[in-house]
Amino acid sequence: MGEKDFTEKILEAYNDVFADILNVLLFGGKRVISPDDLEDQTPNSFYKADGKIRELERDVVKRWKKNNIRILTAQLQDSHLYYDIDMKRATAIIMGTESTGLTQQWRLAADAHIRIPMLGQIDSLNVSVSTAILLFEAVRQRQCAKLSQE
Repeated sequence: MGEKDFTEKILEAYNDVFADILNVLLFGGKRVISPDDLEDQTPNSFYKADGKIRELERDVVKRWKKNNIRILTAQLQDSHLYYDIDMKRATAIIMGTESTGLTQQWRLAADAHIRIPMLGQIDSLNVSVSTAILLFEAVRQRQCAKLSQE
């Protein structure tokens, strides 16, 4: 593990710092997530701090569920076509890594599982392309709903 990774892991070990990181990255600095909204979760991240090996994972699911934010996971198993799912309300779309997909924790936390249909010989898309497609659909649905209200 590089020195940069080690430093980042130490900073993420503190709820106040981690909440600030999330607020800057996700909400442009607006304080939406507070340190009290975070709780330690089943660990799967390892780092060394204060001479000890530590494991820690942050749980934003608690915050999302409390604020009625729907959680959708992009996966092939037990899933609906993405355009058949209502994305007009507050929604978090969780994408897995290209190599390992989603953890079981995310699959269980999800309110629904969605997939992008594949045509021809292609069996999957790059995660950035898939993310763009799903975010575009969420925006499309919201704009259509807004237009129908006018």
